[in-house]
Amino acid sequence: MSRSGQRIEQFFAELTRFQFRFPKMILAGWILFFALLWSQMTQIRMETSTESFFHEDDPVLIAYEQFREDYGRDEVIILAIESENIFSLEFLSQLRRLHEELEEKVPNLEEITSMVNARSTYGEADELIVEDLLENFPESEEDLNALRQRVMGNKLYRNLLISAGGDATTLTIRTSLYQSPKLEEGFGPAQISPNKPEPELELLSDEQIHQLLQIVSEVVEKYESEDFVIHLAGSPIVTDNLKLSLKKNMQLFLGMAVGSIAIFLFLLLRRISGMILPLLAVIFSLISTLSVMSYFDTAIKLPTQILPSFLLAVGIGASVHILSIFFVEIRKGKNKEEAMVESMSHSALPIVMTSITTAVGLWSFAGAEVAPIADLGIYSGAGVMICLGVTLFLLPTLIALVPIWTKPMETSESKRGVLDQVLFWLSTFSARHAGKILLVSILVLGFFIGGIPKIRFAHNMVTWLPDSWPVRQASDWIDHKMQGSIMLEFLIDSGKENGFHDPVLLNHLEEMSVYAKSYARENGQTFVGNVITLSDILKEIHKALNNNQEEFAAIPEDPQLIAQEFLLFENSGADELEDVVDSQFRTARFSVKVPWDNAAYYVKFVEDMNAEFKKKFGPEVQISTTGILFLLTTSIDLMMHSTVISYLIAGALITLLMILLLRSLKLGLLSMYPNFFPILITLGMMGWLDIPMDMFSMLIGSIAIGLVVDDTIHFMHNYRRYFAETGSPVKAVEKTLETTGRAMLLTTLVLSTGFGLFMFSPMLNLFYFGWLTAMTLVLALAADLLIAPAMMILLDRRKSDLEKVPQTAGM
Repeated sequence: MSRSGQRIEQFFAELTRFQFRFPKMILAGWILFFALLWSQMTQIRMETSTESFFHEDDPVLIAYEQFREDYGRDEVIILAIESENIFSLEFLSQLRRLHEELEEKVPNLEEITSMVNARSTYGEADELIVEDLLENFPESEEDLNALRQRVMGNKLYRNLLISAGGDATTLTIRTSLYQSPKLEEGFGPAQISPNKPEPELELLSDEQIHQLLQIVSEVVEKYESEDFVIHLAGSPIVTDNLKLSLKKNMQLFLGMAVGSIAIFLFLLLRRISGMILPLLAVIFSLISTLSVMSYFDTAIKLPTQILPSFLLAVGIGASVHILSIFFVEIRKGKNKEEAMVESMSHSALPIVMTSITTAVGLWSFAGAEVAPIADLGIYSGAGVMICLGVTLFLLPTLIALVPIWTKPMETSESKRGVLDQVLFWLSTFSARHAGKILLVSILVLGFFIGGIPKIRFAHNMVTWLPDSWPVRQASDWIDHKMQGSIMLEFLIDSGKENGFHDPVLLNHLEEMSVYAKSYARENGQTFVGNVITLSDILKEIHKALNNNQEEFAAIPEDPQLIAQEFLLFENSGADELEDVVDSQFRTARFSVKVPWDNAAYYVKFVEDMNAEFKKKFGPEVQISTTGILFLLTTSIDLMMHSTVISYLIAGALITLLMILLLRSLKLGLLSMYPNFFPILITLGMMGWLDIPMDMFSMLIGSIAIGLVVDDTIHFMHNYRRYFAETGSPVKAVEKTLETTGRAMLLTTLVLSTGFGLFMFSPMLNLFYFGWLTAMTLVLALAADLLIAPAMMILLDRRKSDLEKVPQTAGM
């Protein structure tokens, strides 16, 4: 070993002795540090909205916030009511009671729309009548038949208010954007304090939306019957169920993983301290990391929910490397201090190296365009460094204070012998078959690399939910029966006041409506249920003013007539124009109803729609896309690209650091082969098995980076150490696996079991998260126990060494 390496080992030996001399003082300092840091935990918050995927200054988010200010929420709660007798007095009476009770009980309500109050526009003599559809409630079969004809004959109602077959109708609930303002005590609902400015409006919180949805569910439950089947869905319902399910499942299975890890640590190390101390290191690191997030007012978001799993993997690995050698030395009869000095001298430097390499790799994610991915990179990297501090500066202190049985354990010989035999067999096998191991690994890697181009990027949160869950069934049913449950929004800015009094522009809107509907059917991947835009309302008005004749459902050619008809519509008391155009008739809204589907499909759809808009309207008109679906689509598209770029940057930085840390260009480059091997195999398997690359599976790489780099650096560092001592690559591999290999084997066994428990989750994304993570960890261990030794033996082979290797490598 070099003199600098010896000096570093000596430093960690003296550091350990210092901790054993003053353990109570050091522990008191840690307690004070934790108390100050953890006090920030009271401010931790969760943010699971789609908007949280964007940085605050992102133009897409700014445009969406302006859109909501102008037009209100585009997310609606959908009650799709299924019945064979929709046009009956019993059904309509039940619908009216449901409508009225929801209006009465649902807080923060903007509007409810159903057949009860849907807009009905028609002409009577020379008068334009705009009224609620059931304003004159039917009283006879004749009235019901007339109502049926009016509803089924109105194209604007199709798939929005009534299904094509007339056996389902909808009731949609739109919540207000802001919370109701809190009034000064003593002032009534219509009053405000004259001496105070108007209160600042606050957006509805996730908790308020959840409570609102519970009220809706309770009301719905009262009205359900055999001939009044209610399917409750819509983006607020889906996202609320998803957030609650993810939170519950992540907590449950993370807890189960911690429990299983604790059991395995106890069984493998056979010490209570060997079980508790690694878990304490992880828990302290995790709480400290969350406290740092809270201090900087960074919310926990959907992707950052894997942070506990990541720190669990990194923290357990570092602690096991320390404790496995510590307990080996204890079994040899050393006292606690000497055993810990030996363990720290052996493992502290590679732990520092792995932590720095992993943290730098993760910090490369800080520039990601998707806000939670940037957060994950920043705070997981910070968590790694916090975990490093806890492992090196607190773990030995706790060992000094905790009673440890130091008598040699005779009963452990059998178990220790089994592990030694396994590791000795691996070292012998690697020495005898080094070339074959590398050849087979290259062939296997080549096969799986062939699957990587087959990976399909897909993200559909509804499919994460089990098929048996009501919200999944309701969403699928509504998407099929009503052809969609969410809106994709386009804004067309004419560039001038009263621009949408121009019949040319209005006809272009109509042409785009036809294009949107036909595009989806031809494409075969998505479909459009209906389109809502200004031209539809104008056609309805023009028809009504011309004796309700169908041939007049068209755009008038005279701009002045168009302006007059819009004015007549507004004077009739209707307020629907404000939902589709601004007050100056400069910017029109174009809403496309589509199903919950793979967000990746909509990227191409949006591109084609924008291209067609520009083709129709020309360069003078500005087209922008927005809405909650566009935010989701954009965030996933950005996440796919920025995550891939971040992984490439991380790979380059880690390679550079490996070269610097191992002080060898050749060794640094070669060490990346066992690093990349498990990740590439996992990616190839996803391609061959058609497992979609979604938000959760993209994040598995961050955990893989932590564990793969960890094991490789430990192996390479100790191999160089023992090779310098013995001059024999075979003996160096044998001694490396005998010491570091034990910790690598124990860590992988413990963590793969813990993550494997996620496969029992009913949520598909967590199933794949657990399975792919566990598989990647096992592949990483195989790479470092077989491929890395084979590489080093071929690199530093000595003929005399190979002649001494037993011809059979049996156990």
